[in-house]
Amino acid sequence: MAQRSLDSIVEFQLDRPPRGNWWPRVFCPYGFPMVIETEPCLEDGTPFPTLFWLTCPYLKEEISRIESGPVKTNIIKEVRQDRVASAEELESESLYSEYLKRQGLNRELYIGGSRSPLTFKCIHALIAWYLVSHRGFAARLVLAGLESTYCEDKRCKLRHE
Repeated sequence: MAQRSLDSIVEFQLDRPPRGNWWPRVFCPYGFPMVIETEPCLEDGTPFPTLFWLTCPYLKEEISRIESGPVKTNIIKEVRQDRVASAEELESESLYSEYLKRQGLNRELYIGGSRSPLTFKCIHALIAWYLVSHRGFAARLVLAGLESTYCEDKRCKLRHE
């Protein structure tokens, strides 16, 4: 897929142009980006610690529904009360923090730009990281509650035919 086409697709998916330099990391079965990765700083040097962005319109809608409802609270409670789940989530967040540092942002930050782990600041970022890394108990719980992990209506394909 040519970069110009990718730019157009990702702009459609996000409802705005993506910020900074980016590239696709995960694709849906139809060949469209589901997750993009950005550099940890914008061109002007401004820190941009959310490296992974969920772009799939279907997943963005589903995750928005979850973030604004009681499911998020229940998942947070489950992860914090279960030692195994908590340990798995902490490991995932530590891996994200280490990855962020390897990319050049030397700050102790976690998924979604949070200053401490297990805050679940942004479920979208949590899911994006999971789709890239296949790590994280909370994201696995969220995705298990969805009917699908990609759209059945091929909206990106229909938009760009």
